[in-house]
Amino acid sequence: MTEADLVALDTGSGAISRLSTEDLRDRLGEAITLTAQNLEKIAVIWAELERRGEDLSALRTGLTAYLPDIAGGRLDAGVVVRFAGRSTLLRILSRLSIRDQREYLAGKPIEMAHIDDSGELKTSSVSIDEVPATMMRIVFSDRGVRSAVEQARMIAPVKRAVRASGRPIKVTVLLSEAEYESLQAHAKNAGRRTPLFVRERLLAGGLLGGDA
Repeated sequence: MTEADLVALDTGSGAISRLSTEDLRDRLGEAITLTAQNLEKIAVIWAELERRGEDLSALRTGLTAYLPDIAGGRLDAGVVVRFAGRSTLLRILSRLSIRDQREYLAGKPIEMAHIDDSGELKTSSVSIDEVPATMMRIVFSDRGVRSAVEQARMIAPVKRAVRASGRPIKVTVLLSEAEYESLQAHAKNAGRRTPLFVRERLLAGGLLGGDA
Protein backbone atom coordinates (compact mmCIF):
# COMPACT_ATOMS: atom_id res chain seq x y z
CA MET A 1 0.00 0.00 0.00
CA THR A 2 1.34 3.42 -0.97
CA GLU A 3 0.42 6.74 0.64
CA ALA A 4 -1.83 7.39 -2.36
CA ASP A 5 -3.64 4.08 -1.76
CA LEU A 6 -4.16 5.00 1.88
CA VAL A 7 -5.59 8.39 0.98
CA ALA A 8 -7.82 6.76 -1.65
CA LEU A 9 -9.36 4.46 0.97
CA ASP A 10 -12.64 6.27 1.70
CA THR A 11 -13.46 5.53 5.33
CA GLY A 12 -16.76 7.40 5.15
CA SER A 13 -18.40 5.82 2.11
CA GLY A 14 -18.97 2.40 3.58
CA ALA A 15 -16.26 0.83 1.38
CA ILE A 16 -14.16 0.03 4.41
CA SER A 17 -17.01 -1.96 5.97
CA ARG A 18 -17.00 -4.27 2.94
CA LEU A 19 -13.39 -5.29 3.43
CA SER A 20 -12.66 -8.58 5.15
CA THR A 21 -11.08 -8.63 8.60
CA GLU A 22 -7.89 -10.04 7.08
CA ASP A 23 -7.77 -7.20 4.54
CA LEU A 24 -8.31 -4.64 7.28
CA ARG A 25 -5.53 -6.13 9.41
CA ASP A 26 -3.19 -6.07 6.39
CA ARG A 27 -4.06 -2.45 5.66
CA LEU A 28 -3.62 -1.50 9.30
CA GLY A 29 -0.15 -3.03 9.34
CA GLU A 30 0.77 -1.26 6.11
CA ALA A 31 -0.59 2.04 7.41
CA ILE A 32 1.44 1.70 10.62
CA THR A 33 4.55 1.04 8.52
CA LEU A 34 3.83 4.17 6.48
CA THR A 35 3.33 6.16 9.69
CA ALA A 36 6.71 5.00 10.99
CA GLN A 37 8.39 5.86 7.67
CA ASN A 38 6.78 9.29 7.67
CA LEU A 39 7.93 9.86 11.26
CA GLU A 40 11.51 9.15 10.16
CA LYS A 41 11.20 11.74 7.37
CA ILE A 42 9.61 14.29 9.70
CA ALA A 43 12.38 13.67 12.25
CA VAL A 44 15.03 14.58 9.65
CA ILE A 45 13.18 17.82 8.84
CA TRP A 46 12.75 18.54 12.57
CA ALA A 47 16.46 18.09 13.24
CA GLU A 48 17.38 20.43 10.38
CA LEU A 49 14.98 23.13 11.59
CA GLU A 50 16.41 22.87 15.10
CA ARG A 51 19.91 23.10 13.64
CA ARG A 52 18.82 26.38 12.04
CA GLY A 53 17.69 27.67 15.41
CA GLU A 54 13.93 27.33 14.92
CA ASP A 55 11.84 27.10 18.11
CA LEU A 56 9.64 24.00 17.74
CA SER A 57 8.61 23.70 21.39
CA ALA A 58 4.96 24.48 20.56
CA LEU A 59 4.86 21.40 18.31
CA ARG A 60 6.07 18.93 20.95
CA THR A 61 2.79 17.10 21.42
CA GLY A 62 1.79 13.48 20.86
CA LEU A 63 4.17 11.56 18.63
CA THR A 64 6.10 14.70 17.69
CA ALA A 65 7.50 14.80 21.23
CA TYR A 66 9.68 11.83 20.22
CA LEU A 67 10.99 13.31 16.96
CA PRO A 68 14.30 14.49 18.52
CA ASP A 69 14.91 10.94 19.83
CA ILE A 70 14.11 9.46 16.41
CA ALA A 71 16.33 11.99 14.65
CA GLY A 72 19.12 11.38 17.16
CA GLY A 73 18.99 7.62 16.67
CA ARG A 74 17.80 6.92 20.21
CA LEU A 75 14.36 5.57 19.28
CA ASP A 76 13.14 3.55 16.33
CA ALA A 77 10.13 5.19 14.65
CA GLY A 78 8.26 1.88 14.57
CA VAL A 79 8.71 1.52 18.32
CA VAL A 80 7.27 5.02 18.87
CA VAL A 81 4.20 4.22 16.76
CA ARG A 82 3.65 0.84 18.42
CA PHE A 83 4.04 2.04 22.01
CA ALA A 84 2.62 5.56 21.70
CA GLY A 85 1.21 6.63 25.04
CA ARG A 86 3.51 4.36 27.06
CA SER A 87 6.05 6.99 28.05
CA THR A 88 7.81 4.85 30.68
CA LEU A 89 8.39 2.02 28.22
CA LEU A 90 9.61 4.39 25.50
CA ARG A 91 11.98 6.06 27.96
CA ILE A 92 13.41 2.66 28.89
CA LEU A 93 13.69 1.55 25.26
CA SER A 94 15.53 4.75 24.34
CA ARG A 95 18.45 3.45 26.44
CA LEU A 96 18.74 0.33 24.27
CA SER A 97 20.25 0.01 20.82
CA ILE A 98 17.99 0.45 17.79
CA ARG A 99 18.69 -3.17 16.92
CA ASP A 100 17.47 -4.35 20.33
CA GLN A 101 14.40 -2.12 20.07
CA ARG A 102 13.46 -3.63 16.71
CA GLU A 103 14.01 -7.18 18.00
CA TYR A 104 11.65 -6.61 20.94
CA LEU A 105 9.18 -4.93 18.59
CA ALA A 106 9.29 -8.07 16.44
CA GLY A 107 8.43 -10.23 19.46
CA LYS A 108 11.79 -11.29 20.89
CA PRO A 109 10.94 -13.01 24.22
CA ILE A 110 12.03 -11.62 27.58
CA GLU A 111 12.68 -13.78 30.63
CA MET A 112 10.81 -12.21 33.53
CA ALA A 113 11.01 -13.19 37.19
CA HIS A 114 7.87 -12.72 39.27
CA ILE A 115 6.18 -13.77 42.46
CA ASP A 116 3.12 -15.96 41.94
CA ASP A 117 -0.02 -15.86 44.06
CA SER A 118 1.49 -18.37 46.50
CA GLY A 119 4.50 -16.11 47.09
CA GLU A 120 6.97 -18.30 45.16
CA LEU A 121 9.55 -16.87 42.76
CA LYS A 122 8.89 -17.97 39.18
CA THR A 123 10.24 -17.10 35.72
CA SER A 124 8.31 -16.89 32.48
CA SER A 125 9.04 -15.95 28.88
CA VAL A 126 6.97 -12.94 27.81
CA SER A 127 6.85 -10.39 25.03
CA ILE A 128 7.61 -6.77 25.83
CA ASP A 129 3.86 -6.04 25.66
CA GLU A 130 3.30 -8.44 28.54
CA VAL A 131 5.78 -6.88 30.98
CA PRO A 132 3.62 -5.07 33.59
CA ALA A 133 4.37 -1.41 34.19
CA THR A 134 5.15 -2.30 37.81
CA MET A 135 7.96 -4.63 36.68
CA MET A 136 9.61 -2.37 34.09
CA ARG A 137 12.33 -1.07 36.41
CA ILE A 138 13.08 -4.57 37.64
CA VAL A 139 13.18 -6.23 34.21
CA PHE A 140 15.17 -3.44 32.50
CA SER A 141 18.41 -1.76 33.50
CA ASP A 142 20.19 1.11 31.75
CA ARG A 143 22.11 -1.49 29.76
CA GLY A 144 19.18 -3.63 28.68
CA VAL A 145 17.18 -6.54 30.03
CA ARG A 146 18.36 -7.95 33.32
CA SER A 147 18.74 -11.70 33.48
CA ALA A 148 16.06 -13.62 35.35
CA VAL A 149 18.68 -14.29 38.05
CA GLU A 150 19.35 -10.56 38.51
CA GLN A 151 15.62 -9.84 38.62
CA ALA A 152 15.11 -12.57 41.20
CA ARG A 153 17.82 -11.06 43.40
CA MET A 154 15.87 -7.78 43.43
CA ILE A 155 12.69 -9.59 44.47
CA ALA A 156 14.15 -12.34 46.68
CA PRO A 157 15.11 -10.22 49.73
CA VAL A 158 11.44 -9.64 50.46
CA LYS A 159 10.68 -13.34 50.18
CA ARG A 160 13.58 -14.20 52.54
CA ALA A 161 12.40 -11.58 55.02
CA VAL A 162 8.94 -13.14 55.10
CA ARG A 163 10.42 -16.59 55.75
CA ALA A 164 12.69 -15.26 58.50
CA SER A 165 9.74 -13.77 60.35
CA GLY A 166 7.93 -17.13 60.26
CA ARG A 167 4.78 -15.67 58.78
CA PRO A 168 3.73 -12.86 56.44
CA ILE A 169 2.55 -9.61 58.00
CA LYS A 170 -0.77 -8.16 56.93
CA VAL A 171 -0.78 -4.37 56.58
CA THR A 172 -4.04 -2.41 56.55
CA VAL A 173 -4.20 0.96 54.81
CA LEU A 174 -7.24 3.23 54.94
CA LEU A 175 -8.26 4.52 51.50
CA SER A 176 -11.19 6.53 50.27
CA GLU A 177 -13.66 4.77 47.98
CA ALA A 178 -12.34 6.74 45.00
CA GLU A 179 -8.73 5.85 45.86
CA TYR A 180 -9.57 2.15 46.19
CA GLU A 181 -11.44 2.12 42.86
CA SER A 182 -8.46 3.81 41.21
CA LEU A 183 -6.10 1.24 42.72
CA GLN A 184 -8.29 -1.63 41.50
CA ALA A 185 -8.41 -0.13 38.00
CA HIS A 186 -4.60 0.14 37.85
CA ALA A 187 -4.25 -3.46 39.06
CA LYS A 188 -6.74 -4.67 36.45
CA ASN A 189 -4.88 -2.82 33.67
CA ALA A 190 -1.65 -4.49 34.81
CA GLY A 191 -3.32 -7.92 34.81
CA ARG A 192 -2.68 -8.40 38.53
CA ARG A 193 -4.76 -9.04 41.64
CA THR A 194 -4.83 -5.86 43.75
CA PRO A 195 -2.66 -7.16 46.67
CA LEU A 196 -0.03 -8.53 44.27
CA PHE A 197 -0.11 -5.29 42.27
CA VAL A 198 0.53 -3.22 45.42
CA ARG A 199 3.39 -5.53 46.45
CA GLU A 200 5.03 -5.27 43.01
CA ARG A 201 4.73 -1.47 43.03
CA LEU A 202 6.43 -1.34 46.42
CA LEU A 203 9.17 -3.64 45.13
CA ALA A 204 9.67 -1.58 41.98
CA GLY A 205 9.94 1.56 44.08
CA GLY A 206 12.61 0.01 46.28
CA LEU A 207 10.43 0.31 49.39
CA LEU A 208 10.69 -3.35 50.38
CA GLY A 209 13.73 -5.46 51.13
CA GLY A 210 16.25 -2.63 51.18
CA ASP A 211 17.81 -0.27 53.68
CA ALA A 212 15.62 2.59 54.84
